[in-house]
Order: sequence, then C-alpha cells, then structure tokens
Amino acid sequence: MLRTVREVLTSASFVEKFLLLLLTVLVSGLAVPMVLSYNAAAASQRQKSADAARARDQAILDAQSRLLDDFAQTVLSYETLALDVSWYQTATAREDEMYRRAFARYSERVVDLVARWRALSSRARTLASEAVADKMDAFLADVFQRQDTPIVQLYRKRATSQEWEAQHQASVEMLSRGHGLISELTRDLGLARTNMQAP
Repeated sequence: MLRTVREVLTSASFVEKFLLLLLTVLVSGLAVPMVLSYNAAAASQRQKSADAARARDQAILDAQSRLLDDFAQTVLSYETLALDVSWYQTATAREDEMYRRAFARYSERVVDLVARWRALSSRARTLASEAVADKMDAFLADVFQRQDTPIVQLYRKRATSQEWEAQHQASVEMLSRGHGLISELTRDLGLARTNMQAP
C-alpha cells in the first residue's frame, strides 16, 4: 500500500496535476484581488463622474434660477418706477409733489436697471435659448422707445394729464408684456411648474 501511494505521488500525472493546482491557487490568489481592485477603481471613477455631472447640473440650475429671479426683479422694478411717474399725473391721482419724487426715483435708478438688464440678457445667451435672449433685448429697446424717452419728454414739456394718461396706459401694456416675457423665460429654462417632475 505504501508502495502504491509512493508510485501515485511520484507519477508524472500526479506531479503535473499538483503543479497545475498549485499554479491555479497562486494565480487566483493574485488575479482575483487585482480584478476586484480594478473593478472597485472603475466603480469609484464612474461614481466620481456621476457626482461631477450632478454638481455641474446643479450649478447650471442654480445659475438659471438666479437669472430668472434677477430678470424678473429688474423688469418689475423698472415698470413700477415708470408707472409711478405717469400715475401721479393722471386725472385720477394727480399729485405734483409725489410726481416729482417719482420722477427723481426713476431718474436715479434707470441707468443701473438698464445696465443690469443688458448683463442679464447677455447671461441668458448661455443659460437660456438665443430666441429668449433676443426677446429680452427687443423688450429693452421697446422700453426705451415707448417708456423712457416719452417719460423724459413729457416731464420736460410739462405735459397735460391726458398725455400722461396715454403714457400710463402704454406703461400698463409694457408691464403686461414684461410679465409675459418673464413667464416665457421661466418655461424656456424649464423652471415652470408644469416642467417640474416629482422626485
């Protein structure tokens, strides 16, 4: 029996199988950890890429939200100032002292509001569609033509209540258009309630 065991242990077939088994143990002992390590590194890299994409998307969303808030505030501030000037010279609310104060407030703030408007329109070219950015520019051009220039001219010439009434109506229409443009920008940015998806 001992001789049979010795013959089996020294046979070429047994030695070959033993060496193959030993080689398999060594390779699997080294290869498996290497494969697992590679897979873990690849998964970590995928996670980092996904995290970076989420961070980028959140930064864009934050910038778009700020654009919308800033544009709405700028347009509505301008329109409120313009409406105040004309309101205090209409037949309904004629008040000379309030009119002078309203014109002084308007004159004091209009340059800053226009500069901000232009900066927001420029920002919209990267955060919103080109079409909406063009509408923001076009609306500002209409503000100059239908509001700013006429308001200054009417103030200088000491216009009648009827002329101020007509200007007030033009400013009411421009305010309505401003609301429409703010809504359009909201939709364009995908920030409208109908565009929001439940978490």
